[in-house]
Amino acid sequence: MVMLIVGAMVETLVKHMTQKYLDNMDGVKVGGAPSWYMEPVKNQMCVFTHQKGSFGAIDVAKEKARFKMKKKIDDVIEVVIYDTKGDIKDKKEKEVVKRFSKDENLDAYIKSKLKYTQVTYADEVKTAFVRACIPKKDIIEYQKGRLMVINEAVLSAKSSSAFDSLDDEFGDEKSNKDDKFDF
Repeated sequence: MVMLIVGAMVETLVKHMTQKYLDNMDGVKVGGAPSWYMEPVKNQMCVFTHQKGSFGAIDVAKEKARFKMKKKIDDVIEVVIYDTKGDIKDKKEKEVVKRFSKDENLDAYIKSKLKYTQVTYADEVKTAFVRACIPKKDIIEYQKGRLMVINEAVLSAKSSSAFDSLDDEFGDEKSNKDDKFDF
């Protein structure tokens, strides 16, 4: 049953990652911004940030992009969990969902994969504009890997629990029999 939940979560993740609504915006134009700003990029999950100020605003806008990407990935995961929640009844399966919702390594993953595909400083408005992207296929593969690790941990816990139950059921009888023959 755990594998079915993992499969459903991966399927839902792929569905949401490939739907256009994640990056689809109807002609957003920002005065003074470059033409590429707020335009979706095919097969990429992108975020857009800006920061007013001098040239140092570029670094601040890049930092904001990392934070925004983390939020965007977390939001997609939240949708995946919401969409699969109705199928989850078992306590162990709920643990899979709980572990899936929080990723301790997400910051490091984003730092390693995030590419600043556009960085522009517009003198006339004294603003830095940044587009930062991660290929959708990379995000899907990363999340699949996370799910497999979580699945293995849950299966291990289930098998350990099953062996504990067997020990409880048969272990006492065996130890009592051994006591009878103890010289």
